[in-house]
Amino acid sequence: MAPKKPDLVSRDYTIHLAKRTHKTTFKSKTPKAIKAIKKFAEDAMGTKDVRLDPKVNKEVWKQGVRNPPTRIRVRLSRKRNEDEDAEEKLYTLVQLVEGFHNLYHSHSISISTMKLLSAAATFLFLLNGVASQTCPSADEMTEMQLDDTLTLKYAVVLASSGDERNILCARLEGASEAWLGFGISPSGTMEGGEGIIGLPDDGTVKKYYLGSSVRVDEMPDEFQTLMSSSITQADGVTTMEFAKYLDEDGEIEIVPNGNNTFLYAVGTGNELGYHAARGPFNVDFELVDAPTSSGSTPAPSTTPAEDESDAVTRTLSPTVTLPVPGSEPTGTEPTTPAQPSGASMLTAAGGLVAAGLAICFGM
Repeated sequence: MAPKKPDLVSRDYTIHLAKRTHKTTFKSKTPKAIKAIKKFAEDAMGTKDVRLDPKVNKEVWKQGVRNPPTRIRVRLSRKRNEDEDAEEKLYTLVQLVEGFHNLYHSHSISISTMKLLSAAATFLFLLNGVASQTCPSADEMTEMQLDDTLTLKYAVVLASSGDERNILCARLEGASEAWLGFGISPSGTMEGGEGIIGLPDDGTVKKYYLGSSVRVDEMPDEFQTLMSSSITQADGVTTMEFAKYLDEDGEIEIVPNGNNTFLYAVGTGNELGYHAARGPFNVDFELVDAPTSSGSTPAPSTTPAEDESDAVTRTLSPTVTLPVPGSEPTGTEPTTPAQPSGASMLTAAGGLVAAGLAICFGM
């Protein structure tokens, strides 16, 4: 006959929270992580009564509702219930294993260093191809009103040599303090689309995979190839700027000749969540290829404000279709700050890579 298992026992476990909170909306990640810990303890120790030590709760919530730890090391202790009238005679106490926190912290530093190197290497690669390509000023861009509170300014810069690539320069201006979104979706819906979302509180402008309703997932680091991106707020106005390659591996292509279906979105506040306004719109850039060195491809005429050597080739009035006509924009346009030169940015990025290598290899 098998020996009876002891009622009172303690065991240490590492719980993989990232796996248990995958595909969860931002506002539900940390609450779901807490539930996952309780469920794990219930299954592992066989008690329905599970109690969390305050230190466990503090550790999980340390980085807010959107960023629970990837893994957590806990000690599960099955104890007798001191209340004789309680339905459950045993309960499980979940405690934080203190030593694992330092190990986790050191591991995070290592990952951060590798991310630094990866980002710097990607930055150098991007600058190598676009150092000679610059976006025009906001005054030179084509302007369109997406709704009563949101204006889009854009321009397409075509490659003039084999080392360059076609890019879209965009500037969204919203008449409220809220997150902004720009999407690419052939279907005109979020499902299956790709988005660029600016979060003012984080100061980030990143790419996301779009899903149904408010579901979005941040793209991996290797897909974060936006250039000259920023999001700022002043006097109740939110401004998001970015430059993006028209054609990127594994992403929806933006065609310079033909119809493109885009999405716009304005949040109810700075924290990513529900939309205050959103909708699809269509743009046909109607562009021709930039002239080659042989001059075999004719370039369209440019406005007097453009320099003859400028590689920007765009029509003066591209075809634009909005779901609902909006009012014309009013007010004066804020000036665009000067961009640093390609050479200085390359030098800075080179220093970033050298610093990262020194951290990794102890130089």
